[in-house]
Amino acid sequence: GFLMGPASDLLEVLRCIAGLGRGKTDLDDTLYDDQRGLVECLFRHPDKITLDYAGSIVLDMFGFSSDIVRQNGTHLINQVTNTTQCFIHTNRLCTGGKLDPSSLGTEQLRCNQPGLQVVPDTPR
Repeated sequence: GFLMGPASDLLEVLRCIAGLGRGKTDLDDTLYDDQRGLVECLFRHPDKITLDYAGSIVLDMFGFSSDIVRQNGTHLINQVTNTTQCFIHTNRLCTGGKLDPSSLGTEQLRCNQPGLQVVPDTPR
């Protein structure tokens, strides 16, 4: 997830998430889910939390074609909002590397690999 805002408000939201992110399962009641806590807090404190439905601040590329953004000089433009995209989440595509802007609008996003070895996550 992505959280931003004044530090005092973030602290209040994070405390809410920590308190409401616990859930009961058939096995125990120690399951913690930050997404659950955030949704609970969103409904209880709509004055403190806003969702970026349009992806105008953070665009999560999961499930989207790469042509949702286009390059314009040194900027990446969100084709839906027609504004410069602040952040793009590429779902681990470029762990340790940077998005290759020339791959935008193609079938497959690519990244320029860094000069160090990238170790993939191990299955749990």
